[in-house]
Amino acid sequence: MKKWLPLACMLLLAPVARAETLNLVGSSWPPFSEQSLPSNGMASELVAEAMRRAGYETKFVVGNWERIAQGAGMGLGGVIIGIWRTEERAQTLAFSKPYLQNVIRVAKLRDTDYTFQQLLGGERKDLAMGLVRDFAYGDILDQFDKHPRFMENQLQQVILKLRQGRIDFTVGSELALRYSIDTYFPIDAGKFALSPPIALRGLRIAVSLQHPEHATIISRFETAMEEMKGDGTYHRIIDPYRKPASATR
Repeated sequence: MKKWLPLACMLLLAPVARAETLNLVGSSWPPFSEQSLPSNGMASELVAEAMRRAGYETKFVVGNWERIAQGAGMGLGGVIIGIWRTEERAQTLAFSKPYLQNVIRVAKLRDTDYTFQQLLGGERKDLAMGLVRDFAYGDILDQFDKHPRFMENQLQQVILKLRQGRIDFTVGSELALRYSIDTYFPIDAGKFALSPPIALRGLRIAVSLQHPEHATIISRFETAMEEMKGDGTYHRIIDPYRKPASATR
């Protein structure tokens, strides 16, 4: 019995292995990821909780979107918390299943001389659209390829131009559009209108294919996310961000 005591002591005194710390990387995209929001935003909170359940410690890191995407593709950085899958990105990144659906809508001022039907039907090619620089709109913009485009760094800058009449419409995630309108233009919120959905995009996490544990990280994340949906945690996090759709015209 005594011959086992030294080994037992060594095991007791050995340092306990710590969980891997993952950087959860996101750009400033409220309400999905934003350092000023509780728990760094809705997507950040969802992913951080899933990763905690999956056995990982996490740290939220916010950065420029173009650098985030380039760094992840080169094997740098951590887990991108909110990204749309494209074939080009899939060459360097491993993607999870969608954990959230982005509803894509058009935003315009309610009191205009044109309707969403005219805009989406291609009857008003003279109308200018505002877009966020480096945002992955993809084929969403195909139906607007004839419209003049004006680029800004942040969505709130696009919404400001829309409110001032310097552009005629913009396109984006419903939750992001509503957040920018309600947060930065609360008095004028009723002057904006959102179209019926024009597309759906699944929000996913992504890990560089060069990360040796990319498949394990994603598998554990997906399992934890299903658990969160089952026990009500998922809806507890996202429900405060959801609002009824605005009237359309």
